[in-house]
Amino acid sequence: MIRKIFFFSCFLFLFPQIIFADEEVAIALFVSGKVQFIQGGKTNSLKKNIVLTKMAKVETGEGKADLQLGSNAVIRIAPFTKIEIAELYSDGSKNTAKVTLVSGKLFANVQKSNKKEDLQVSSASYTAGVRGTQFVISEETNKSPRNEDSEIPDGVFVNEGQVAVDSTSGNNLNVQAGEQASWNGKELLLEPLKEFMKEKMKIIQNFKTIKAENYQMLKDQKLKNKELLENFPKS
Repeated sequence: MIRKIFFFSCFLFLFPQIIFADEEVAIALFVSGKVQFIQGGKTNSLKKNIVLTKMAKVETGEGKADLQLGSNAVIRIAPFTKIEIAELYSDGSKNTAKVTLVSGKLFANVQKSNKKEDLQVSSASYTAGVRGTQFVISEETNKSPRNEDSEIPDGVFVNEGQVAVDSTSGNNLNVQAGEQASWNGKELLLEPLKEFMKEKMKIIQNFKTIKAENYQMLKDQKLKNKELLENFPKS
């Protein structure tokens, strides 16, 4: 018994984030046009203030949506975009969100806090790792109808901060503020951020998280309801 307690104490000391990791949620801050989500095998229309948990999938048609991921990150899902929330949790030192960009374009504003901010966005060709910044990531696996963001090419575009990009082609880049890494089908090419993208990214300045107390209230309510459903006796 003493050995078991000693082992657990050592494990707790070395890996406290595993024991005390808290599940976080995503909140729909803004929805325009046709947007739907899949959670728990059910498909519904996304509306403002709907709260999602990890493994939720969101797909826009001609519409778009802003989601708050955890307490300090806001993303805009552009028209004709599909994403999946792969991970969403926090521990004593870090807020972590992992998003899979199945196809389309995603704008993001990761705000700095008293914790480390870790947002990872993975597409078919690359993964962007972000720690407090403003950026756009784009990769279309299917050709989309023409829309307001059609002219954004595949790649990673950084307005503020720094984004570490790991590509499946093997070249890894640190993309700084004012730079873009555009995908040419084989590799990422680093170059100065074009004026067109500077204009497109101005919208990111308007992304704001809700008040901390409101986020906590919605989170607690969602996770409590989720726990009740998971523990509800099955017939």
